[in-house]
Amino acid sequence: SISPSTVRGYASIARTIKARNPAIAQKRVITVTNRDVQELIKKLKTPKTQRNYVNLLRMATGRKFSVKFRSRQSKEIAVPSELEVQGLIAIFRKTELEIPVMLGAYAGLRRGEISALTIQDLDGDFIHINKDMVLDDNKTWVIKEPKTPSSNRTVLLPAPVADRIRQKGYITHLTPNNITKRFIKRQKALGVEPHYTFHSLRHFFASYLHAQNIPDAYVLKAGGW
Repeated sequence: SISPSTVRGYASIARTIKARNPAIAQKRVITVTNRDVQELIKKLKTPKTQRNYVNLLRMATGRKFSVKFRSRQSKEIAVPSELEVQGLIAIFRKTELEIPVMLGAYAGLRRGEISALTIQDLDGDFIHINKDMVLDDNKTWVIKEPKTPSSNRTVLLPAPVADRIRQKGYITHLTPNNITKRFIKRQKALGVEPHYTFHSLRHFFASYLHAQNIPDAYVLKAGGW
């Protein structure tokens, strides 16, 4: 089944095509050409966005189109060192983001997974990840099952992280978007350079495990990759 976020994305694409490219929107299905589609996507900035447009047209028309996409460019993600992660945890200590930052760095959790967690998901020093917080079609945050089976997993937390969760009594009341905004805002306010994204913490988690000679298979399983 298609996820709510994908449905929202396709609906947004459909509105954009109707508003900015009414000529192609009003064409009969059989008359839409490869050239029409190529013209439609040529100004889109990323190959992913281009593919989303073409996928929507393919599903809407039942036809395949032969077009060229932009070349994929690898995007470097800044990965903090362990010392920098400790610094990030320090600047968020006693804030609503303290636990999320710890879980991102030392459990490899995504924002939606963190927002969906409750204290009941903590079992000793283990955290059970089996749900996700996402926006539905009405742009309301809802809890649902993870998108992929590999996202259902149990991760062993460092004892200080598990203890801090028990002390606080809950994980967080923030939505995924709130996590992102507050994470960036506080770094900017304190002049942290470079600004790390919350996703950078997941990359630190992977490198942290690799540095301890943890097998790749376990790293992938622990991160839900």
